[in-house]
Amino acid sequence: MEKVDEPNKLKYPVGVFFIVYNGLSDRFAYYGIKAVLILYLTKMLLFEEDKAKETYHLFFMFCTLIPVFGASIADSFVGKFKTILIFTVIYIVGNAILVVAAIPPLQLPQT
Repeated sequence: MEKVDEPNKLKYPVGVFFIVYNGLSDRFAYYGIKAVLILYLTKMLLFEEDKAKETYHLFFMFCTLIPVFGASIADSFVGKFKTILIFTVIYIVGNAILVVAAIPPLQLPQT
C-alpha cells in the first residue's frame, strides 16, 4: 500500500506561536530590566539609594498588577487575543522608550 501524502498541517493554531513568542519576549525583557534597573537608577540617573529602591519596587509592583487589569479587560470587553495584541503593542512602545532613553546623546544633562 502506498502512503497518501497529507498536506502539511500545523498541530497548533497560528496564534499559539504568537502567544509563545510574546511570553518569551516578555520574560526576556522583564529579567533584563530587573537585572540592571537599580544600577541604571543610581549610576545614570543619580537617584539616591532609597529613591532607587522605591522606584524599583513600584515598577515591579505594577508589573505584577497590570496582568490582573488586562485579565478583567479581556474577560469583560475585548477578548483574550485582542487584549494580548493591545498590551503587546503598549509593551513594545514602553521598551522602545527605554532603549531610546539609554542612548548617550539623548540622556539628561549632568547637573
